[in-house]
Amino acid sequence: MQDTMFKFRALFKAQSALTRIELRAKATQAVYGSLALVFGLLGLGMLNVGAFLALTPVVGGAWSAVLLGVADALLAAMIAKAAAGVTPGSEGDTAKELRDLVLDSLAADADRVKQQYLAFQGELGRVKTAVSSVSSGAAGILPGISSIVHLLISALKKRKKKKN
Repeated sequence: MQDTMFKFRALFKAQSALTRIELRAKATQAVYGSLALVFGLLGLGMLNVGAFLALTPVVGGAWSAVLLGVADALLAAMIAKAAAGVTPGSEGDTAKELRDLVLDSLAADADRVKQQYLAFQGELGRVKTAVSSVSSGAAGILPGISSIVHLLISALKKRKKKKN
């Protein structure tokens, strides 16, 4: 029983470690995603400003804004790609393997307990059959024994009366 409790504790620790690792990866992805969104919005804003300025007679400022907008959009795309590539890594793989090992061991324990229960149930059935056969056999013998005992008691009482 203590071994099973140890396995449940190990399962809990492995699952909590896996959850922490996955949460850390998701948080990192969220930060990168947020940065990508900021730079994407900045790039879109700069592209809008650049397009507006491109239509104005001042050519120098407009092209500067367009170039900055394209650069911001490219930066946002690179950050978004980096965010998509963040994974739990080898820590997560190790935690998953440990969790799976513990689950397999617990399943084996459950199967062993089930087999012990079925064996106990079979033994109990055999004991019940043996007890019922003895009691049914005794039920056939008891009336005969009881009549013999009754005859002996009667004979002893008659003998005692004759002596008195």
